[in-house]
Amino acid sequence: MPEIHVTVLMSTYNGDRFIEQQVESVLNQTGVNVSLIIRDDGSDDGTRDYLEEISRIDNVLVHYGSDRLGPAKSFITLLNMVDNLTYVAFCDQDDLWDDNKLIRAVTHLMDSQSPEPMNASMPMLYCSALKLSDQQMQPLGTWSNPPANKFAEPVYQNCVAGNTAVMNAAAASLIQGIEISDNMIMHDWWLYLITTMAGGKIIYDYHPAIHYRQHLQNVRGVASIGKLIVEHIREVAGGAGIKSVVSQFNGALECLGETVTDDYRKYGAQLNNSMASRIGRIKFVLSGKIKARTFSRQLLLNISFLIHGNSQEIYQYRIAT
Repeated sequence: MPEIHVTVLMSTYNGDRFIEQQVESVLNQTGVNVSLIIRDDGSDDGTRDYLEEISRIDNVLVHYGSDRLGPAKSFITLLNMVDNLTYVAFCDQDDLWDDNKLIRAVTHLMDSQSPEPMNASMPMLYCSALKLSDQQMQPLGTWSNPPANKFAEPVYQNCVAGNTAVMNAAAASLIQGIEISDNMIMHDWWLYLITTMAGGKIIYDYHPAIHYRQHLQNVRGVASIGKLIVEHIREVAGGAGIKSVVSQFNGALECLGETVTDDYRKYGAQLNNSMASRIGRIKFVLSGKIKARTFSRQLLLNISFLIHGNSQEIYQYRIAT
């Protein structure tokens, strides 16, 4: 097998408790050559001291952000810094990778590449299950969230855990070629949505090769049942879920322009036209056009769309068709 190069992107913020162990696991990957690009998003603990230390390593490049962007925009900003596009992986600051994590992802991407010339540049995004761990890296079980392969599912529910995501050059180039939308919910969902809407391929690996550390400082962790119930009640009462997904989808439509597939272009027209009236929203819901991997989320989004589909927060992002 020829030499494989993977660029790993890490966004940091006050991560000095766990970052050293994670960086070591990235640099110790087998079967691939790794370049690690880090952007610090304004840490005020010991993170920057550690980054200064490892910036002397040849295959580590550190950028210090002048603005606090948050993880989503920080990761996309990192992606836009990459010149040598082969494979690009995303990395959290507090996990631990198995030493075959990247070669496993790259192998899946290579095996999924069609030999036909017309498909040689197809955007592909790999993601996988996770091994859940506590702060001391003691196992807590596994977590899997595969796509249900329903059309329009990526609009309403994310299945990509960003700390497992690896893209081929075509997918990375696709993301680089569009603006960073203010309506992006999270970078991993954005990668999933953009890749799918442009006709790309999502590859899901049920075998986890990453230890996903659960602790109080997680930007996002695996939510407890109680937390999920509270979030679901808020989604229906305030419409936060449907407002954010519609805004993100319309942001993706605008950013992708002519790159959007015909199916998603038509779906966008149907969605936006239905928002103008209560009857339109009822017809849209009854036709089963709102899709999610889980029944509970699909039900909540349907109810929320009926109640809040014409709210100012959504309607301001409506695309006239």
